[in-house]
Amino acid sequence: MTFEQPRLIGGVTASLIGVATAVVRTSDVAALFAPMPGQPRTGAHRLHVRLARELAAVGVPSLRFDPADGGDTAPGAEQAARYEGDLVAAAEDLRAQHLDAGLVFIAIGDAALPLARSLRAIGAASLPCSALCFVDPRLPTVRTVEPRGTWRRVLRRRSPTIDAIDDPASPLHDDERTWFALPRALRAMNATLHVAAGHDLHARELTRNLLGEDRDWQRALRDGEAFGRIDGADASYSQPQHWRALVEWLVQQITHHRHRGR
Repeated sequence: MTFEQPRLIGGVTASLIGVATAVVRTSDVAALFAPMPGQPRTGAHRLHVRLARELAAVGVPSLRFDPADGGDTAPGAEQAARYEGDLVAAAEDLRAQHLDAGLVFIAIGDAALPLARSLRAIGAASLPCSALCFVDPRLPTVRTVEPRGTWRRVLRRRSPTIDAIDDPASPLHDDERTWFALPRALRAMNATLHVAAGHDLHARELTRNLLGEDRDWQRALRDGEAFGRIDGADASYSQPQHWRALVEWLVQQITHHRHRGR
């Protein structure tokens, strides 16, 4: 049985409105749906609501919330600062409800980069981040990495693009630095990475590129085991076979990853 309860969360400059999806028997993880700044807690095509109820059916509680300027929450401080602070506040509220659970952060579409940028704030708050799950991450400013070439492969060297992450003089976009460095950031937090791509073709090709060219991404996605490919899905996952594939992938990733070797 599923119970949905409204939550009033103390945000950065205003109270955030959220909905907690509770369950009778809980797993050892709890999921937080990271919204796109300024968008409502339902997510595009109500994917947050639909996925929260599917997770509840297998014993995973969750929380979705309206960030400042989104849904029922009032405007607040400068957007980037308040988004990170509000995300941490929502995660702390979820943690208070499930003290023994690890936190899984789920970002869909345009919420991917805002969540990735918030990792430092999540770590600074000492939250028990167990995993990050991205569904069709929209990454228009992130290009594919440069191939390593024969000698770099033989010498097990990284792609020149990945080597440029720490060079402030390199032409990498800040979003590229954030995304390419995800495995390193999550390893420091002892958290796992999971990416599913169905509707967004760029997300699919970029993830394949990273799996082929960067050993850190290969390890983070367990040589592709944590990469879900859902061919032919539309943005709303309206076809039953695509919806079931997404749900089954997400449930498997967040309920079993804590029991596998990292």
